[in-house]
Amino acid sequence: MPTELVELAPAPPDPNDSWGAPDRAPPTELDAALFSRTRRGPEEASTRVIRTTLAERGRELELFDRDTAAERVPRNAEANAGLGALMKSLKEGPPADLESDPEALLERLRHFDLDAGWKLARLESGRAILGGAVGDQVLEFASTLERAHCPRWALAQLCLMHHVGHRDAPARIVEILLDEHAWGAAIDFVEALGDASLEAYVAARVPEATLSGAGKSAWLERLGQAQHLAVADLGALSRAQLAHLVGLAELALAQGVAVLDVERLKSIIARFPTWRHAQRVLSKLIFASSRDPALVPAVIDRYVASFGVDTQLLVMLRPHVSPEARTEITRRLVREAVSFPDWVEPWRALARFSVSDMNASMAMVRALA
Repeated sequence: MPTELVELAPAPPDPNDSWGAPDRAPPTELDAALFSRTRRGPEEASTRVIRTTLAERGRELELFDRDTAAERVPRNAEANAGLGALMKSLKEGPPADLESDPEALLERLRHFDLDAGWKLARLESGRAILGGAVGDQVLEFASTLERAHCPRWALAQLCLMHHVGHRDAPARIVEILLDEHAWGAAIDFVEALGDASLEAYVAARVPEATLSGAGKSAWLERLGQAQHLAVADLGALSRAQLAHLVGLAELALAQGVAVLDVERLKSIIARFPTWRHAQRVLSKLIFASSRDPALVPAVIDRYVASFGVDTQLLVMLRPHVSPEARTEITRRLVREAVSFPDWVEPWRALARFSVSDMNASMAMVRALA
């Protein structure tokens, strides 16, 4: 850690953030382990619980191990590679076999067993089951996995739901690919879908050079032509259309224009509370519309308590943060790095947000791969 950070006093623990408490008891059940991982990263206690749960579910265990290796210091470059290739294998599902007892498969699916879900999906009666409330539960489980920094495992569950036609699955898949900076995989996926709203959302979030290189510059024009969404009834918009609107609002903010106000964006988040990027855009909107340093602790603490440290959020906020506010945020990042030293994200956030010397910053980024 650079000297300027070593000499900075870490922020004290947030008394309202029970999952981040240093002395929190280790989890013993899967749901608690996933919530713990959301806030605390790939700590050993939660990892043991999850690996035990997946002991007889080899494909999911492999995905979870890759997720864990990609989040730990030092990062495993092999585990972190190839989301595009992984997507192709996930969309095909496991090889078919002869097991066809829907009741037995449904019992396994109550524990979100991925292979049982795919076996059900290949039965006519099973597809009907997955198309109902059970499918909604699988989708919410995938959201829990995404928040718990398990993008590969979450993608596996979402590809199953996309296979059976769940309408919200494609937007959730795109979200993970974009958060993981898998630009090519996101572009290929939405191009195959032909969903104009998701194409526009991808256009808003990927580097423009990537779009131009892929021949998708027309998507940016489509994004800019969607001003009518800003005044539409938000409750009538699909998840993909809301993504389109959030992407438009993010680009407009970069130009100093507020397409969405705080209250309308909050109403979108109330409908999809685990939507990490919408929460990022909300935080940026709050910072951009008020220079009050007193806002900093509440906005950052609220986000970290829900999602853990997030480098993408901090990179988005940096242009809007005063020197005094930057110090307060950095003290929180130092606290997180000291509290969870084997998690890559607090270190990456410090390197990208807090280190003032460019050479020291790049040295940290390179060390973190």
